[in-house]
Amino acid sequence: MGKPLHAGNAARNGVHAALLARDGFTAAPNILEAKAGVAEVYNGPGTYDLSQVSKLGNPYTLVDPGPLIKKYACTATFQVTHETVQELAKRESVGPDDIESVEVGISTLQNNITRYPKDRLDCKFSEEFAVASGVVFPDLFGIEPYTQERVEDHRIQALMKRVKVYLHPDLMEPTITNMPVHYLDVKLKDGREFKIRGEKARGYPGNAMSQEQLLTKYDRCVQTNLTGRAAEDSRDIIYQLDKEASLDRLVGALTPRSSTP
Repeated sequence: MGKPLHAGNAARNGVHAALLARDGFTAAPNILEAKAGVAEVYNGPGTYDLSQVSKLGNPYTLVDPGPLIKKYACTATFQVTHETVQELAKRESVGPDDIESVEVGISTLQNNITRYPKDRLDCKFSEEFAVASGVVFPDLFGIEPYTQERVEDHRIQALMKRVKVYLHPDLMEPTITNMPVHYLDVKLKDGREFKIRGEKARGYPGNAMSQEQLLTKYDRCVQTNLTGRAAEDSRDIIYQLDKEASLDRLVGALTPRSSTP
């Protein structure tokens, strides 16, 4: 639950800072490197290389390379695996009982993960779950694949045991501009084998989701708290947020009401 909280706090702090700056609030320009500044307070006295600080906001990541809106509600490094497996399952009509084994080659950055999840939070950090869920539910995305019901699905549990994850020697470290690359080797019981190099899943800069996919993901993510008109209103307001005079309408639309039709 910590990651969503961090994102929300970061957004709130950014808005707060912008409002303060708009109203003329000032602070020390050398707050990072000054004596008793941020660097010293958190790391102790010393000499710090802050040359990279000048690159902050130049450019803003939301401008270049652009926003990253994940297609699946799992860690960013597994997006490509989930999508690649789904595409294979649909294209070749592959079901969980057709698979003999799956090997997934990953980078060192993706190795600190949950292997066999037991709950809906852990499954978002499991490569094995991404593979098994993608095969069993090839049409689901957003938050739908990552539920307790899916984790406990006997087909997913059985298939996860046939997935082997290993460190691929040729994989470079993923960054925002060089998206995670995975190598998949899927062997079927009928003798067929598919070796796939997956990279840059939908939602990453340069491969954005379509408007229909974005709207569908939003609807599926909010359906546990918002229904009917409230979900539609909040979606429409967000899409035209720059035209809103205040956030009052959005806050109202995002406030769950049990009586919403």
